Amino acid sequence: MNISNKTFPIPSEMMDLPKGRDLQLRGSNIKNQARNKISTQQAARLMYEIANKRALSPESSQKMMAWLDRTEIIKSGSWKNIDPNFYFNPIKGFLGEYFATISQPVYFASKAGWTSKTRQEVAYINDGKNIYILAIFVESPDYAQNWKIFPEISKLIYQKMRDRNNKY
Repeated sequence: MNISNKTFPIPSEMMDLPKGRDLQLRGSNIKNQARNKISTQQAARLMYEIANKRALSPESSQKMMAWLDRTEIIKSGSWKNIDPNFYFNPIKGFLGEYFATISQPVYFASKAGWTSKTRQEVAYINDGKNIYILAIFVESPDYAQNWKIFPEISKLIYQKMRDRNNKY
């Protein structure tokens, strides 16, 4: 896995395109898709290991889970005030946005990513009865620019998980 790549543009740095070392990583082709390569299965497994305190050490896993925890930002609504021109908003247009619309308390931890051509997220969801991990990666400008599809997928999966568990 190559973790040395940035996604462009980076509004807070006023960088529309790679330059300097970032450009060197891509070679002579500025459009070279030099991105990390991880599957949804690998992302889900990593989230599972972190959530179950088995990634590196229990202490490290706890720290990682705290960094990924979006519960308070969802509950408080402060995610609505994040200016997308300066900061990445890990809730708007992603799986967590659905949980801002329901009254049921839900623990939500996630890692989201977005470029003009991709949208991806892995999330750990726990409402006290249903615990699951959902990982979705898409590579298409149509999905990358669709701010409603991830919240809708999140709603559908959550309702199916809840309905399934209510049967038993």
